[in-house]
Amino acid sequence: MKVTKIPGIVLLLFVAAVATDHVVMADKSGADNNKVASQDESFTFGSLLAPDNDPKKPRILIEYNNLKFIRMATEYAIDGQIRDFIQITEKRNSNNNNNSNNSNSSTSSTSTNTNTNDQQSTQSFEIGTFRNKLLSIVVNSTDMIDRIMENEYVDRVEIDQKMEPLVYSKHPRYVNLKSNNHHQNSNMLDDDELEFINKISTLRQQQQQPPLKGRKLKLFGNDDKGEVIPYGITMVQAHELWPLRQANKFVEVCVVDTGYNAGHEDLPTVAEKQVGGTNTGAGVWFNDGHGHGTHCSGTIGAVGNNDIGVVGIREKPTLNVYHVGKGLADDGSGFSSNVMAAVQGCVDNGATVISLSLGGVEFSKIEENFYDDIYNQGVLVVAAAGNSGNSGALYPGAYPSVIAVSAVDENGIRPDFSQCNDQVEIVAPGVDIMSTFPPNTYAVLSGTSMAGPHVAGIATQLMGFFPKCTNYQIRNAMVRSTKRVGEYPGYCNAGYGSGLVQGKAAYDMITEQGCEGAGGPVVNNPAKNAAKGGCEQNSDYVANGNTTYRNVCPGAVLKGQSSGSVAFPGSIGSILLLLVGSMVVVSTTLSLLL
Repeated sequence: MKVTKIPGIVLLLFVAAVATDHVVMADKSGADNNKVASQDESFTFGSLLAPDNDPKKPRILIEYNNLKFIRMATEYAIDGQIRDFIQITEKRNSNNNNNSNNSNSSTSSTSTNTNTNDQQSTQSFEIGTFRNKLLSIVVNSTDMIDRIMENEYVDRVEIDQKMEPLVYSKHPRYVNLKSNNHHQNSNMLDDDELEFINKISTLRQQQQQPPLKGRKLKLFGNDDKGEVIPYGITMVQAHELWPLRQANKFVEVCVVDTGYNAGHEDLPTVAEKQVGGTNTGAGVWFNDGHGHGTHCSGTIGAVGNNDIGVVGIREKPTLNVYHVGKGLADDGSGFSSNVMAAVQGCVDNGATVISLSLGGVEFSKIEENFYDDIYNQGVLVVAAAGNSGNSGALYPGAYPSVIAVSAVDENGIRPDFSQCNDQVEIVAPGVDIMSTFPPNTYAVLSGTSMAGPHVAGIATQLMGFFPKCTNYQIRNAMVRSTKRVGEYPGYCNAGYGSGLVQGKAAYDMITEQGCEGAGGPVVNNPAKNAAKGGCEQNSDYVANGNTTYRNVCPGAVLKGQSSGSVAFPGSIGSILLLLVGSMVVVSTTLSLLL
C-alpha cells in the first residue's frame, strides 16, 4: 500500500508562512493516497520549526518497523539531508514480553542496537511490547520528507512539534522555609507572609520520639521546630498512609519535566542512590534551570521527618526509587519526542508510575500508541488536564490510557484556570501549592501541574501497599473512592471527574474488596479494555451514575465562553507542548503563521 503524500501546496503554504488548518500525516493503514487527515488523526503543521528556527527544515516524528531504516537514516545523515536524531524507543526489544496480567512489577527492557537481527522488529504486536520504533529527526531538505514517507520500513510520519511555554500569571512566590533561617520562628516573618503560610500548610511538630498514634499536626507560626506539611498532602489523605507498612518496599516513581535540583536539602539524593534519571535532547536530568520539575518532584517525594522544608506524598526516600526524565529544557520548551524519550527512560528503569505536568493541544496517533503500549506494560501515567481554563483537550492527559487530573483549591472548588472536558477523570489540590524549588529553596505555584503529582504520589503509595494489583485496578480504585467535591457533589462531570483523590479511602477499599473487587477483573490488552478516561473510567458511574451534570462545567466560567457549559472546539495553528503550572498557559497560536 502506498503511503499518504504530503500535498505540495501544504508545504508551499507552510514555507510561505500562510495559515492553514489542514492536518497531514503519512500512514500505511489503508488510507487513500493524497488524503488530508481529519483533526482527530494527527498533528496540524502549525509551527514546523527546527531547533535553529528554519521553517524549511521541520522536525518530524517517524514510526518505523525495521532496524534497516536506521541504517538508511544514517546514510541520509552522512549526506547532510537529515540531522539531530532523537531515538525514542530504541531500547524497546520486541522480544520483551512483560505479560500485563502479572502484578505491577518493575519492567526493564533489553537494549537494542543497529546490529540486532533486522527481522526481530517485523513481529506482530504483543501485549507488553512496543509495536514499532520511534525516531525524531530534523529534515534538511523538503524532498526528503517524501523519500522518508515512501520508505518501505516507515509506517507513519507526523510532525514533532516545537513546544514553548507562555507565562500564565506571575512568578513563583518564594517562601522562607530554609532551615538555616529558622523558618519556624514567627518573628522571622512579616504578618502577611505568616498568614499566607498558615493558610496553605500545617506544621509537623518536632518529636523526640515517634508518636504512638500518628503524627501531630500544628499550625505554622509557633516557635517549635518542625517541617511544613502543605495542605494538599493532608487533603488527599497521604498522611493517613504514612504509619502503615507497605508490602513492596521499593516502588519506582518517575517525574518527566524540566529536571531536578540535585543537592536540594529536602529531596532524595544521588549520593544515597535514591534518585537517578534519563537525559534527552532537552538536557541533563539533574539540572533544573526552570524550577517547575523540582516543584513537582517535591510534591511527590520531599523528604519527611528531617525537620526542614516541606514533606511530600512519599515522605520516606527508602520506600521508593525516584527517576527523573528531562523532557523539557531549562526554559520550559521541548519537543514531544524528548518527552516520550524521557518517559521511555522511566519505563526502561522500572518505573511503575509516571507523572507528566505538561501537555499539547493536538491529538497524535503515534503518541496515543506509545502511551497505550506503556499502559499495557503495567505502568500508570498521570498527566495534567490543562491550564488554559477552557474545554479543550490537552495531550497526553486526554488519551484514555492516561489519567487526566484537574485542580481544586483548599475548599475543593475548581479554579478558573483548570481545564474542563470529558477526559477529566479526577481532581487534586492545585492552588497555592508549596514545594521545593531551585536553587535549594521553596516556592508556591498554582496549576493542574501541581495537581497531577498529588495523584501520582497516591498511586505510587497504593502500588507499594498492593503490588499484586494491576495499574488499572489501582486507577479504578482511586476514582471509585474519591471524595465528593464541587458544586454538584456526587455527580461526575467535566470539571471534577469523579471527585477528589483520597489515598486512605482507596487503601481501605482495596483492603476490604481486594484488587478485583475494588478495581475490576484482570483483562487482556488493558489499553483497549480497561482505559476509558473521564467519568466513564468509574465503573460505579457507568453502572448507576446520574448523567444530569455529565457535560457541564461547574465552578468558574470557562475562558472565552459565556457560560459553564462544555464545548469542544477544533483548533487551528501551531501546537505547543507546555508546562501546566501557574507560570505558563496552554494555547493555540497563529502568531507564526500570520
